[in-house]
Amino acid sequence: MKRSILMSLAAVLILVLSGCTSSMSEYGLYTENGEMEPPTTVLDESVPLRNLVAGRPYTIDPEGDQIYANFPDADPPKLTDGKLLPVGTAYTSGHDYLIAIRRPGAVGVEAGIIFALGGMEKVSQVNVGTYAHHMSTYSFYYPDMIRISVSADGEDWTEVMQWRTPIARNEQENGSRWFKIPLPFPVEAAFVRLDFESLPGTSLFFLDEIEILGPNFNAPRDTETIDGELFGSDVPIAVDVLVAGGGTGGTSAAYQAARAGFTVLVIEPTHWIGGQITAQGVSCLDEHGYIEKSGGTRSYYAFREGVRNYYKDNFQLSSKGMNMSPFNPGGGVALAFEPRVGLEILYQMLNPYLEAGNLRIETRSAVVSVERDENNRISAAAVRHLDTGETFTVQPKIVIDATELGDIMPLAGIPYTSGMESFAETGEPSAPEAGNQEAVQGFTYTFALEYRPGENHVIPKPEGYEENKRYYSYRGYTMFTSDNQFGRPLWEYRRIIAADNFDDEAYPYDITIINWAANDYTGGNIIDAPPEKVEQYLNEAKQLSLGLVYWLQTEAPRDEGGYGYPELMLRPDVLGSEDGLSQFPYIRESRRLDALVKIHEEDIVVKYNPGTRARLWPDSVGIGMYYYVDIHASANTTLRPGSGQRVRPFQVPLRAMLTGNAPNFVAGAKNIGMTHISNGAYRLHPVEWNIGESAGALAAFALSHNIDPLQVGFDRQLQIRFQKYLVNNGIPVYWFNDVHPTDAWFEAVQFLGQMRIIDDEALAFNPNNRITESTASKWSENAGVTVTPKQGETRAEYAQRLYEEVVRVWRL
Repeated sequence: MKRSILMSLAAVLILVLSGCTSSMSEYGLYTENGEMEPPTTVLDESVPLRNLVAGRPYTIDPEGDQIYANFPDADPPKLTDGKLLPVGTAYTSGHDYLIAIRRPGAVGVEAGIIFALGGMEKVSQVNVGTYAHHMSTYSFYYPDMIRISVSADGEDWTEVMQWRTPIARNEQENGSRWFKIPLPFPVEAAFVRLDFESLPGTSLFFLDEIEILGPNFNAPRDTETIDGELFGSDVPIAVDVLVAGGGTGGTSAAYQAARAGFTVLVIEPTHWIGGQITAQGVSCLDEHGYIEKSGGTRSYYAFREGVRNYYKDNFQLSSKGMNMSPFNPGGGVALAFEPRVGLEILYQMLNPYLEAGNLRIETRSAVVSVERDENNRISAAAVRHLDTGETFTVQPKIVIDATELGDIMPLAGIPYTSGMESFAETGEPSAPEAGNQEAVQGFTYTFALEYRPGENHVIPKPEGYEENKRYYSYRGYTMFTSDNQFGRPLWEYRRIIAADNFDDEAYPYDITIINWAANDYTGGNIIDAPPEKVEQYLNEAKQLSLGLVYWLQTEAPRDEGGYGYPELMLRPDVLGSEDGLSQFPYIRESRRLDALVKIHEEDIVVKYNPGTRARLWPDSVGIGMYYYVDIHASANTTLRPGSGQRVRPFQVPLRAMLTGNAPNFVAGAKNIGMTHISNGAYRLHPVEWNIGESAGALAAFALSHNIDPLQVGFDRQLQIRFQKYLVNNGIPVYWFNDVHPTDAWFEAVQFLGQMRIIDDEALAFNPNNRITESTASKWSENAGVTVTPKQGETRAEYAQRLYEEVVRVWRL
């Protein structure tokens, strides 16, 4: 860390001495395969500035100078109280000065004032308020010169510039004067030193105020809005973030970037945002056994609670439903609900930003072309309305590809992989000898059925039914009874409404979602297929699902004997479609980014990770967990390599979301850098939500610092700051199975865990247990700080105090 900072300061000094005023930074690179040249940083002048030393104490060098101050109780006095003196303001009394520095003998006064910023900051400007006064017997003047120096450690200093008072002594009027001294360009430092010099003839000078200014990334932003009709506009629409795809990852990405105050445009092809949660009909969430306590982001938990509260607030629950804890509308193991309710909750979460105008969602739309500039950044994209054919152009600063199939990558010429890789390509133990890019997991048109005893709702026989009938089976389950090898009925597998949880006329019968191997379509791969083939495959997939409906209604074995359940009624309204099928098929496998790193089978599978967690990534930006590698049958092959292997709790590396090919591009869904095998664990609901939300947070973080997302992937210090930003926003980066994003100690424990300061092997943190002296000593040693445990202090309480000290000492 120190080496890269000093290199940056040296580069600054060279440029200052050469008279160059353009921005330049040197970054510590973080790659696995040698060094790469990252993009440079230019400070965005629109970012508001803040006083980095407001209220901070300071030190004086040399100590021999006499210091006077009007804050006698402060030791040393706090010179910078944040007061801003207007330029040209004059004071007629010496009572307004904050500090006086005196050296007897009128031989001139020299003094160095040193400020510790509390962390590495980009310093942009120094403001000095100083006081002049003329009397018949003696006079004092503004300092004749100020030298500004910076340091990473308070010991080794680099002079940035020298500033000379522009007003001659005989022209200095009595009173205070405010001087603004902009640096040639922003300089990163943890300490700033101001050396004041008054030439001979001076024995005293007064300082009213000193401010050291740097970008205020946390200041409330003046929220810009996306106004007017977009389609048909001849004027390009400028936005901060373009989110292509409003699925699960796209929605959470938009939520995080919009709540940070940036302008966000979401382009979604279906009528509904939410992806697998809503429009794809997989509203029985694929989660894990820890999910009620840990394993999701704060906003993901807000969504889950929003769903539960929606039913509690709008419908009368039965005594069974009221006594259920936690409440689950579907009554099964996983939280299950109607897709249309999921849509309602997502919009409740996004409405504050939609109403503020900095978030805009355009459904039934798609990005159809992309332009890149000379720096390989995505500079423009054309959007087309899928119904009207109208278009408009958007000019984004950052692009998040959260489409279901990674559609921006081929449009932008960004390298990617699809299908099944060979062993030669990935080295994964389970990978086949020969790869096959057409071997993509089957996709599924889901549908909702309501069980209405005594009624007949048989649909017309679908096209291709007789041929498809060979695929239809319970696969060892029974329809309504638990008398099978699995001990549960198929009906409850993805049931979204259990009628006995309600005492309300709105829900007289059960409703379930059918997302089953029998309607997984493997007849063709729609990735990179010609449009006519895509249309053919999608239609065949629809007929396969409608055929399953018909089979269940007419030929499926009944539990009590006989065939067919005509009382099963298709519910198009639940999915917002006309044919009763999901608006878009459930996509299990997308194009996958050829990212800075790629997640492999060995990174997550139990047999290759003997500890309690999967591989620990230093640049983790999220966590995930599924019980096993879940790979469904794929098109054009009978292979399912690696499927069924048990998985450890895993992390999401930042570099899997980034490519050196496009600095302002972020993968934000099931399209990150992973293999066909590892995709089987990373594609599930809470993981895609986490990936998307971290992508949105990355966009906000990068925009705040006026850098491209790629730069965070290269720079370890930026990564650490970004990880702190993530945990502060309720996004976990490290696995503990008993630390919830709403816990007061969440940020501290998450950060300390990711930094391996808390390096306990156990998956449980046990926050309420007492901290032992040996454990506290070990954590302190790992952190490089000393924090003594207090009597009776819990692990969570101690972790919080340790975190605060780490933030201070590490200058975060």
